[in-house]
Order: sequence, then structure tokens, then C-alpha cells
Amino acid sequence: FLRMRRPPRSTPSNSSAASDVYKRQNMTWGHAVSTDSVHWKELDDAIHPDRLGTIFSGSAVIDEKNTAGFQTGDEKVIVCIYTSAAGTNDWSKGRRFTQSIAYSNDRGRTWTVYEGNPVIEHINGSNRDPKVIWHKPTNQWVMALYLDGREMGFFTSKDLKNWKLESRLKGFHECPELFELPVDGDTNNMRWVFYGAKGDYFLGDFDGKEFKPDGEAIGFHYGNCFYASQTFNNIPESDGRRIQIAWGRIKTPGMPFNQCMLFPVELTLHTTEDGIRMFAEPIREIETLHRRKHSIGTVLLDGEKTLDDLKGQLFHITAQFTPAGAAEFGLTVRGLPITYNVAKNTLSCKGKNAPLKLKDGKIKLELLVDRNSIEIFANDGRVYMPIGGILPEDNKSIKLFTKGGKTKVRALEVYELNSAWRHLTTPVGVRLLENKSFDDSDEARAEILELYKDLRLTDVLDGMDLIGLQDIGLMDNNIRPLWRDVEDFSHRIVGFAITVRHVPTDVRAGQNSFPNIAAAKKWKSEQYGRAPDAWLKVAKPNDVVVIDAGGIKETGFIGSNNSLGWAQKGVVGVVTNAGARDTDEIIKTKRIPVYCKNAHSTRGIRPGRLIAESY
Repeated sequence: FLRMRRPPRSTPSNSSAASDVYKRQNMTWGHAVSTDSVHWKELDDAIHPDRLGTIFSGSAVIDEKNTAGFQTGDEKVIVCIYTSAAGTNDWSKGRRFTQSIAYSNDRGRTWTVYEGNPVIEHINGSNRDPKVIWHKPTNQWVMALYLDGREMGFFTSKDLKNWKLESRLKGFHECPELFELPVDGDTNNMRWVFYGAKGDYFLGDFDGKEFKPDGEAIGFHYGNCFYASQTFNNIPESDGRRIQIAWGRIKTPGMPFNQCMLFPVELTLHTTEDGIRMFAEPIREIETLHRRKHSIGTVLLDGEKTLDDLKGQLFHITAQFTPAGAAEFGLTVRGLPITYNVAKNTLSCKGKNAPLKLKDGKIKLELLVDRNSIEIFANDGRVYMPIGGILPEDNKSIKLFTKGGKTKVRALEVYELNSAWRHLTTPVGVRLLENKSFDDSDEARAEILELYKDLRLTDVLDGMDLIGLQDIGLMDNNIRPLWRDVEDFSHRIVGFAITVRHVPTDVRAGQNSFPNIAAAKKWKSEQYGRAPDAWLKVAKPNDVVVIDAGGIKETGFIGSNNSLGWAQKGVVGVVTNAGARDTDEIIKTKRIPVYCKNAHSTRGIRPGRLIAESY
């Protein structure tokens, strides 16, 4: 999965702040990989700006037949096709937009820019955003390219290097997408889908050279943040799904990233009373985030009902609503109402409206609730409504409501969700520090302070499940904020502490509170002993170890061999109120990220390398 990234850049004083040249000087292709499309690992940037321009949108393919001749070993080569956006950096002044390619022989870990670029010269306007697929019936590559003025072009190639313009089609703006789907799951009844950045789509026929729409463009979504989606090429036939990820244009102030990607959805075609339509439903891998399940049987709702015993900010909600005299019904999620109007046959949220008729007398809703969005799916994907906006932190309630009469609610299930970032997430800048040696010089200290000046442990370790923490009250102020929103945590925390003053009343069964240090030491010794390998017995993969200064000094925790043991067990990080000197042995191993008392010191904050390639 490749995406564009725009690293920060200051605007020169002699230019307009609105100048595209200086806004886009560093437009670069970022790179992330995943085994389930939910949990992602960010890799180094893939393709960087050059003499042809900065790197705008495009697509990637597996060149199974080595048509381009780039393959050097047994690994099938990945080829990226992208827009060289000339005139947006100093190197490319005076040039115009063209299309280029780059390739990788090592699963996308390193990239070679094709020396013969551009592969398509400038055509007109700001031609950009090449989408390339392999068209099996004609045994050739096909490219859909935005030309300008809501016009798309279709190109063909035998080798990804030499392209021929075959046809043009009026209809959409930017970011084309082209694929084929069965109707109602019938592979003998296929339709081609073609759409642009907004998501509106044509259904029709495609012969490898020309797309012929069946009719007018059809609206795809009803949200406020969807744009520039792409679907995955080369999904194995054994899977067979068409999976889409869209850009969520949602402002997220205070975060070390710019906006986000929406949750992946599976696209399907179904026959409806309005004709064939494209449906969208969240991919089944959402289940990998499921945590506590709350189920409610059939309820005849009259007024409002608050769902009790829900904790957190992240939810997967499904329910069926059957009006029994109601004029309106729905849910209010953290203060945001999702409302169905029975008379108008309309689903509404945050000023957006979608036409939706009752199906078999009921409405089925499915919601994915994140911190900055609610993605709404209705009647098995007939309506897709991604709604962006920061939800209020002080309102975590979920309510059912009905107005003007009663509503029957069936099959209501609410899953609390874990964070998708299930491994300890290091802050912005960690990639710059990994594999580098820092001394105690003023220059090194200044670099690290700049990268970590806004670090808060609540940001670093957000999404953890409190289990077995033995020392909260005595922890340093740099660590105590970590426990501010305990109910949101989704990682297991293993706590080892010598001193115990305060133990949360909701800590899991089996934990103990001790009246004094001696009693705590005695309990610790009985449970784990002093040998380092004894401490390892309680560790599990994906744990975060919280250990106080006394625990580090007295248990041999910091030894290099012991640190290796923690890494091998799958521990993903250490949080401690000990200082840098006490944690230096762990830090030296560069196997586990360490967050210690001197959170802004040169030695104390130095992160270790994440400890598994699967991350």
C-alpha cells in the first residue's frame, strides 16, 4: 500500500505562503505494509522527488511475466507507476507533468527509478494519477489516466515502458480506478466499474481499449470526507475480494500526521430496485480489533436508552431497527446523532443525507467509531456514509432513541475495539534515530530535543489494557499521565514494582495491595525470585513492561542477555521511572524501545529498534 506524504517545509520569506511550489517541494511516496489491511507497519519512503518533479499519485503492479525486464532474481518485481509533477520543486522548473515508473526486486524495501523516465510525456493540462492493471483478455497492461477538465484517457502497453493512447472518456476528475466485479456474486454476469476521485462511478463494458458506460454516473458514498480512493491489485484469486481504501480528508490538529485513511471496505455489485449498484462493507478483518462484546436482545424502544457498561472511544456497532409507529429513530454516538426519517426514507448524520428505504420492514446499521470519524454502513452496504470530525473527549456515551412513536431494536451488538496500532508506537522521529549512535554532545542533545519536545507518554502508549501494575502512586510525573484514560487501553501491561503505595480498585483479580515496602519485596520474591529468567516467565508477546527503579536495580533486569530474553519473548517496550543511567544497558542493546524518567535527556529517550520484522 503506497501513499503520498508531504513532509513539513518552511515557506521562504520571498514567496507567497499559498505557492504550490513551496507547498509541494517534498511530495514523496510513503510506504506501509500489512498482512491484514488493518495493522500497518510504516517503512522508509519509497520514491523521492527528482529532476522530473515531485511524486504525485499513481499505482503499483506485480509484473508476473517480467514484461518490463526488471526482474533480477526469483522474486517477482513490483513496478510503481506515478506522476512526475514537474514545476513543484526547484529541480523541475520549466517542465510539465509526465508519467514515470520505478521498480523493486526486494518486496518494495528498496526502489530503482527507471532511467528511461518519463514513460508518458506531457499530454495536456495537469495529466496525472495513473492507474495500471493487467488486462488478461488482451494480454497487455492498461492505464487509466486523468488528462484534464473531467476527461480520462485509456492507454495500453506490452512492457510498462511504451504506452499508446487508445481512447478518451468524459466524466470524472482525478484519481481514476478501473476493475471488474460480478453482479450478485455471479461470475457469468460481470460488469466493469470505472470511477474518479470523488467516488461516483460508471458501470459498463471495457474491451482493453475503450470503456463504454451503461448509463449516467452513479453516486457511491454520502459522507463528508471521502476522496481519492484506490483498490488493491493482485489480491490472490483464493481471496477474490475487491478491497478499497480511501483518503479520509479529516483535519486532526495536534497529531504528527496529516489526515488519515478510512477503514478498508469490500466492494460488491448487487441488483436493487434502482438497478445494479456498488455496495461497500467493512472488511471482515475488523474482527481482529474486537475486544469486549456487549449484546442486547430485542428491545421495544420508547424514548431514549443509554447503553451502560461501555468503555473507551472505539466501537464496532451493529443493530436492526423496525419502526413501530416512530417518525425517527437511530443512535447518538458520543453526542453525534445518526438519524433515520421514516417518512422521508432518509438516513442523516452531520448534515449529510442518504436515500434509504426499509428492507423487509427494517433498517440495518453498522458503525465503525474512531476518535476522528464514524463510518456508517446501512442495509448491508447499500449506503456508505463516512463522516469525519473530532468527537468530544468528554462524551463517551452511546444512546438509542426513537421519536414520534416506538421502534423495535433487534440484534444489537457493540464491540469495544483495540487500537489498530497494537504494538508500542514510537513517536515521530524514531525512524531518524534508529541505527544511529549518539554521544552526549550538545548537537546530539539538540536534535533529540527537537524531535521529542512534544512527546507525551499518553500519546506513545495510548491503547493499553491495565493488568498487574503494582506501582502507580510513586511513579514519576512523566509516567503518571499514562494512566489518565485507563479504559481506553488495549495492550496488556505487565508491571514489576518493588514499592507499592496505590493500586487501582479496578485492577484485575489476583493482584495485591501491600502495606509497606518489605511486604511488597517479600511478595515479589515469592512470585518471581531474583533471577532474571524468573521474571521472563510472566512475559507474553505484545506486552509492555512497566518497572520501577527498584525493580531495575535489584533484579538484573537491565543485563544485555536479559534484555535479549525480553525481546525474544515479544515484549514491545519498557516504561520506567528509573533514570537514564539505570536503563542504559537496555538502551544499548537497541532491542526494545525504552521510555524512562529523563524523558527529554539524550541518553534516556534513545529508542531501540522495534523487535520483530512482522511489525
